[in-house]
Amino acid sequence: MKYIIEHLDGKLYKWCFLEYKHAAKVVSKADMIFTNVNGEKAREKLNKFGKAYSKSVADINLINSKRICVLDPNAKKTLTTSDKNKFDYLIFGGIMGDYPPKKRTKGFCTKMKEKEIKFETRNMGKEQMSTDTAVLVAKMIMDGKKFDKIKFKDTIIIEINDCEEVELPFRYVLENKKPVLPPGLVEHLKKRGYF
Repeated sequence: MKYIIEHLDGKLYKWCFLEYKHAAKVVSKADMIFTNVNGEKAREKLNKFGKAYSKSVADINLINSKRICVLDPNAKKTLTTSDKNKFDYLIFGGIMGDYPPKKRTKGFCTKMKEKEIKFETRNMGKEQMSTDTAVLVAKMIMDGKKFDKIKFKDTIIIEINDCEEVELPFRYVLENKKPVLPPGLVEHLKKRGYF
């Protein structure tokens, strides 16, 4: 299974980079592809964790298979373990999460349809996830874990200092009763001081 993150922000922000790096560790460098990445330096950084392309997956002859699935919270069907035998590629929209969501995956799907790229869509619940969380959940499902058996925490609070905190209004996987976050994210937030 190949995992493609279609980068939907103009820049590769530190936050996104930490999420993408974490996603690549979840699925392996060999199975990670980044598309629509602006800037040679950004692509060089991401090439350490997968293969990075400047063009959109809809604009390059990257996928030879018609066994494609776009993960979309608004899709009617939920990703299941049996989908492992149905798809060769899972595509995720990589964005700095807006709350409420701007439904940019819908725009991406429209672009793929215009290019006559055949694909199906699946959801992993209706709650918005960070990009690396979406990749982690998909990988867990592809490895045989049923979606309804995965434990989640919706909205987490990160303490910045004694007086300030950052609320992340997204869904995260729980392991050992703690949310799974990209390594370095908490330190980045504390240094930055805001979301």
